[in-house]
Amino acid sequence: MTENGVEIMPAVVQRVDRAEIDVQIETAKRYPRDLKSFKRRATEMATMDQETAESCFYVLKRTDKYGQIKYIEGPSVRLAEIVVSTWGNIRAACRFVGDDGKSVTCQATCHDLESNVAICVEVQRSVTGKNKKRFSQDVVTLTVNSANSVALRNAVFKAVPMAFVKEIYAMARAVAVGDTKTLDQRRTKCLETFAKIGVTAQQVCEFAEVASVDAIGLDELAKLIGLFTAIKNGDTTVEEAFPKPDLTPPAARPKQPGPQPEAPQDQPASSTEPPAGQSTDGLFPGGEGVDEDKAAEIAAILAHPMVKKPSEERRQLADRYQLKGWTPDWLAELGLPDLLNLKSELPSGGKEVSA
Repeated sequence: MTENGVEIMPAVVQRVDRAEIDVQIETAKRYPRDLKSFKRRATEMATMDQETAESCFYVLKRTDKYGQIKYIEGPSVRLAEIVVSTWGNIRAACRFVGDDGKSVTCQATCHDLESNVAICVEVQRSVTGKNKKRFSQDVVTLTVNSANSVALRNAVFKAVPMAFVKEIYAMARAVAVGDTKTLDQRRTKCLETFAKIGVTAQQVCEFAEVASVDAIGLDELAKLIGLFTAIKNGDTTVEEAFPKPDLTPPAARPKQPGPQPEAPQDQPASSTEPPAGQSTDGLFPGGEGVDEDKAAEIAAILAHPMVKKPSEERRQLADRYQLKGWTPDWLAELGLPDLLNLKSELPSGGKEVSA
């Protein structure tokens, strides 16, 4: 490392950095924070106006492995910035640390000097599309900025206990959403805001899971406000939040690859032929990693008497793999390693146990 043409040894830099941190810790101990003052100042900043309050929380819509829709809600990076500026005796920083061509990695640190608690968080974001092509440099830059924001938010809310933040968060959310008196006005404003980014009222209603605009209540309005914050902060995109329906006729859609298992001719009842109405379709999305040997293994499991008929042992296996039920459909939730483990746990004799 050089500075003004003079080479500086790394050990010297480390000693200087350590000395700076030691001084800051000593100062923090001498002038401890006032929690009442923190709550008051942070609340005033988070609720100073409707726009600021709206930026303090985000909402994402996700589908779990059972196909059920879940909403993920939490404090945003804007609220993290407010917390850092009012918490006192704290250091926070984020930086870009790597790019392997497929994804970028950003790192954030947050050090509470008073309690001497330091948190380091890394966040990865993909920089390739569905066609496996890398994004343009401008999009990569936006992705890096988004990853930096997410890493900083996560680090801050790990270093600062949520017990001190949840009340500020709730008050900001209440100011952003309003009440029944302001519902009509803010609902109209919300629709106008989404229209500016190309989202129709019908798409908004589909996201909120309501039949019409008039059915959007305070809870749905909160989800829509949080979603717009997530889009602005780069947590999601318009395309991800409002996917366009596939209008391709079913007959014209490409079939999923992957060979189907064929049952041996000389195999008895426990052959690799799946029971009636069952197949290996859907066990591997897109047909990835399926070959004849693996398909035969799966078919043998599907043909096992314990799989054909409900039993106490099947329920125990379903519980072990944390599955919803014990009907044959739950097999579709398992990957190949779990399927092979399941086969090894089935009684070799194929003895059925009545339910």
